[in-house]
This record gives sequence, C-alpha cells and structure tokens, in this order.
Amino acid sequence: MAIDFCVDYACEAKQMLGADTLLGLVQARAAFDATRTTAGRRGEQEFWTRVVRGPERDHIEMVTIGNLRRQSNRLIEFTADCDTCPANVRGEPVGCFGRITYPIDAPTERYLAAGASAIAQTPEPSAARSFVEWIDEGPVDGARVRRMREVAGRGIRFFELPRPVEVESVDRTSSSVEAAPAVTTDQLIEMMFFAFPSRSGGFHFSVPRDALISHRAFLDFVLNELDLGHRQAELADSTTFDQLRLYARALAIAEGLHVDLLVD
Repeated sequence: MAIDFCVDYACEAKQMLGADTLLGLVQARAAFDATRTTAGRRGEQEFWTRVVRGPERDHIEMVTIGNLRRQSNRLIEFTADCDTCPANVRGEPVGCFGRITYPIDAPTERYLAAGASAIAQTPEPSAARSFVEWIDEGPVDGARVRRMREVAGRGIRFFELPRPVEVESVDRTSSSVEAAPAVTTDQLIEMMFFAFPSRSGGFHFSVPRDALISHRAFLDFVLNELDLGHRQAELADSTTFDQLRLYARALAIAEGLHVDLLVD
C-alpha cells in the first residue's frame, strides 16, 4: 500500500496509454519487485493479494507472478525518453512517478506536527504559513485520514500511530499563541495529499498548480530548515521521511513545469 504520485507532464507514454494505465503498470512493477524477494514464488504461481483503494474499499484478488512480470515489462516499451524528461523526479525509467509507502511512521508524523506548529507560531506571512492557515481556516477536517486510522482493527495499517498528533495553532486576532491546539496531523496529512479531488483517470487527488508553492514551501521548511533536535536519530532510519524528500522534489518540479501533481 502506498500514496502514488505523478508529475502531470505530457509525454508520449502518457498520451498513448494515459496516466491511469501507467499508474497500474507502475504498481504492477512494484508488486513484482516485492515478490522477487519472497522465496518460492516463481513463474505463473498464483497467490492471493489484498487490494486497498481507501479506508472503505479493499478486496482480496488472485494474481500470478507471471502476470505481474508481463505488466511490469510493458513499461520498457514506453521509457526510451525518460532519461531526458524534465519531469523525471527519480532519475530512472518512469521517474515522474513516485510513492510514499504505508504505514506512515510515527517519527515523521510527530516531526510534521512540530514543523506545522513552528510555522504557525511565526507571525511573518509566508507560503509555508499559508499552507497551515488554509488547514486552520478551510474545509480540511481530516475525516478521510481519520477513517484510515480507524480501519487498523481490520488489519490495514496506514499509520503507526493510532491517534493523530496535535498541532499548536495561532490566534488570528492577536499575536499570541493559542493554548489549545486547533489542528491535528489528520488534517495536515489530508491537506498534503487528499485535499483536492482529481478527475484524471486512476488518480483520485491532485495538488493543483496554484497550490504547489505553499505545499512545497511547507515541506521545504520541515525537511530542510526545522531543527531535527532530539528527533535526529529516529528520523535517520525513517523510510517515510526519505520518501517525503522525493515528494517535495516532485512538488518543486511540477511547480517549475507549471503542471499539477497527481496523487492516488
């Protein structure tokens, strides 16, 4: 399970197949690569896999290693120009795609909360502050992420933490910091990935080009300016933290190309 994202930059492969079909092939390659590390899975052997399309949509289906391999190999036909593509985030074939794997780990979630709190308590206006203020003042209530946490009892783990982390906010009527937190990481994560529904094929959400600057500025502060402090050791081993760096790079590339970043 993962958050898949793609820089929505037009190329021959996207024009021929569509971004949604490419997403399916990329997911098949990820699944095939995972099976190669599992002993005893070869050729056309069938196995059951759980397909999760959100907190309320999951099912079990039968797949074969051979079918995953064939879908994965289809990508080779469409990757000749990837090396020189300006949307190549990862520097490899189909590099305009990336993913953040579940579960989102606890150290990263706590660090995101600390970053949002630090930004909220800085009175100077900035793109990063606009990101946090939009959560506080806008329609992002975190309900989708809250539902994702609640399905942990069904064996689906989207997050290591069972409850969100509270984020201190700012009183808009004065320069003082409110004692009671007004935002949680449920809202923060929803804003990062799931705030803007998309109609682009297999991608259900996007970060539209008008929102890219605030998303990028927020992550740039959290990843590059916020003092790691006592969290440095635990974040050094955080897969989620490393993957957020890739996501931040995708945001910056999409902003530079004036295109949306698709998210699923």
